[in-house]
Parts: sequence; C-alpha cells; structure tokens
Amino acid sequence: MKLVETSIKRPVGVIMVVITVLLLGMVTLRDLAVDLFPEMDLPIAVVTTSYQGAAPQEVEELVTRPIEDALSGLDGIDSIQSISQPNSSLVLLLFDFGTDIDSAINEIREGIDRVAGSLPDDAGSPRAMRIDPTATPVMWVSLTAEDTTLDRLQLLAENDIQPRFERVDGVASVGLEGGIEREIRVNLDQGSLASFGLTGSQVVQALGAENQAISAGTVIRGTQEMQLRIDGEYTSISDIENTQIALNEGGTVRVRDVANVEDTFKDQELYSRVNGKDALVFSVMKQSDANTVSVSNGMLDRVESMQAEMAERGLELNVAIDTADFIRDTIDSVMLNLIIGGILAVTILLVFFRNIRTTLVIGISMPIAVISTFILMYFMGETLNILSMGGLALGIG
Repeated sequence: MKLVETSIKRPVGVIMVVITVLLLGMVTLRDLAVDLFPEMDLPIAVVTTSYQGAAPQEVEELVTRPIEDALSGLDGIDSIQSISQPNSSLVLLLFDFGTDIDSAINEIREGIDRVAGSLPDDAGSPRAMRIDPTATPVMWVSLTAEDTTLDRLQLLAENDIQPRFERVDGVASVGLEGGIEREIRVNLDQGSLASFGLTGSQVVQALGAENQAISAGTVIRGTQEMQLRIDGEYTSISDIENTQIALNEGGTVRVRDVANVEDTFKDQELYSRVNGKDALVFSVMKQSDANTVSVSNGMLDRVESMQAEMAERGLELNVAIDTADFIRDTIDSVMLNLIIGGILAVTILLVFFRNIRTTLVIGISMPIAVISTFILMYFMGETLNILSMGGLALGIG
C-alpha cells in the first residue's frame, strides 16, 4: 500500500522512472543478440574414429569395443551407444543432467589416450567432442566461374576468398566443399617389381624414409645458438621418381624403374552445383559465443564488398543458404503475434471492465513490463529467441 500511496503522491517521480525504464529498454533491445534457440548445454559427447578399408565387423571388434570398455567407467555416465559402419566408428556417451560436460570431455580424452596404443595402426586418432545443437553452418556461399577450371578455382578460393571470410567478426572457420584435391599417385608395375624381387611395401618404406624433414642438432655461433634442420621432403615429381630402393641381393633401383608417378587429383566424391553450374561452396561456421544474425550480416557485407572484384575476374559469389533468414522471419512472426495478443488482451479487458480508464491503465502497463524485461535479458546475457519471445507473448495473455 505504501508503494501505491507514494506513487500517487509523487506522480512526477513515477513518470521519470517509467521514462528511464522505457529509454533503457529501447537501448538494450537494440543491442540484444538474436538467435533461433537459447544456448543449450546438452550432456552428450561423441567419439569418432576413422578406419579406412575396414568392414563394420572389424570396426566393432578392433575399434568400437576397446573405446567403449575404456570409457564405460567414467563418472556420470548414463548410457553408451555406438555405431560401427564401414571405415568409421562412432561412440555416443550420454551423461546425467548436471554433469560438467567440459570436465567429462577431458576425462574422455584421457581414456582415449590409454587405449589408443591398442587400436589398429591404420586407424585414425579418436576424436572426442561435445554435441552442440548450434554447431551448424550459418551460411553457405557459392563460387562459380565461366572460363576457369575447377582446380584453378579451388586454388583461388583457398588462397584468397577463404581467408577473407575467416576474418569476418564471429566466424570460427570456413569449410570448402565440391572442390578437387591434388594427389601424387604412384602406380606400381607388378612385372617390374617381380623382376627385381621387390614388393609394394618396400616401395612404400623407401618413399616414407626419404620424404621427411629431420633436425640436425644445433650450431653455436658466437653468442647465438642456431637450430639446424634437414629438409628432405619431396618438392617435385622427379624427386619421387629418383628415390632409390634397396634390392634384396644388393644394389638399388629407382622408383621410376618399377612405377609410374602421376601428378593428378583424388577421385571426386562430392559434387556441388548451383543454378546448374559446377561450383565451390563455402560453409561458414560461427564461434560458440557469436550471434547467428550478426555473423550473417557481417558475411553479407563481405560478399557484397567483393562482388565488383570477383566480376572483374569472371567469378560470381552468391549466398546459397542463409540460416539467419529463417531466424529473422521467425522472430518477426513472434513479434507480430505478441502485438496482436496485446491488442486482443486490451480488447477483452475493455469488454469485461467496461471502463476505458481502467483498461487504459492496464494497457499502458503491458508494453512497460515487456520493455523492462529486455533490460534484465540484456544484463543476464540472454538472447531474443523463439522461446523467450514466446514466453513474453504468453505473459501478455
């Protein structure tokens, strides 16, 4: 009652407080981050391991089960699920709610380190990561050209365009899809190998032994200590062709005597086409604490600023998919529903109260309450998303 009495006796002070709240709410609303869903910390982790050339049965016996056994004793584990398929293993770990998933990831990596030595030599290193529902590309941007080959287009994309995209605020990484990858292929001649009494593994060992850089110690020069490094990595096709292979009965032969070395590209497994043209597609990932709409706006500005330069080179950049468009449309729809709900609520109050003054007081308090909520959301680090806006719409009702 004292609050009501004070408010009635000091109307000027109350009006100033309300105006201050409205102004502060407007300012914080402009700076509030917009996203589709609130940040979610799911207690789920996955361990992925590649094992090229292995059948599902081999993957399960040699990779999946050892990893499951090593991780089954972790604290807070609710259940473990796994998928063994050709060439890869996936182990899904579900923890109890409330578990610190970052600490759990560290324990998972420690468990993986203990079992890594018992995995097959051809298996890749197991990777542990947390499940993040927002860890999906924010935007896909396509790059097409009229008279440029795909390999030259990829070289331009990797050396010029991709670094520019990665410098946009909030961008974590930019992937490249639909391109081709250079490959040096050594085609063995089985007849020549047999005539020299060699096997394919001996050729592989000889190439691996030659293609490496090693440290040669240090040299002290005055007051300076200089590190020496012998760079023995291959730099040309001729380096590979001239690699010597020791014969079993003595002597050596060169790789070119038993194989044909070819500078080519890997077999393309993924093809990207945009508007009927072969294209490279950039997938843009945002940082974990970045805002989707802000990153999207930054990428749109960067693409727009590059259009003139790309046109001079005969290239074309297009935004194929922008996930922020759906977020904007969804938030706009919720905002519209919130306004409609407020109007309907005031109308119903007027019908039941049959008093314009009472209805006006309640109707004015509704936007004040909503706008003041934006202040709390801003200082608590919350975002404008479909759930928070839906809650405000329900509150209006």
